[in-house]
Amino acid sequence: MARKTGDTPGKARSVTMSTIAQMAGVTQATVSRALNHPEVVSPDTLERIRQALDATGYVPNQLAGAHASSKARRGLS
Repeated sequence: MARKTGDTPGKARSVTMSTIAQMAGVTQATVSRALNHPEVVSPDTLERIRQALDATGYVPNQLAGAHASSKARRGLS
């Protein structure tokens, strides 16, 4: 599950790849590439993404990733 974070008490929000992408000024696809295949992402972009990951404490949702992979294998993406 994505780590919950919030600026005000009682108002938690999920940190998603979209959140990381916005913070780093890249697309969600680029964040995904950086997490799964960092060798294909430029060093400058990778650093911006890593800074956003560190700032938020983002933890990938393994269940969501497995579900997405399962759908893709079945041709349902």
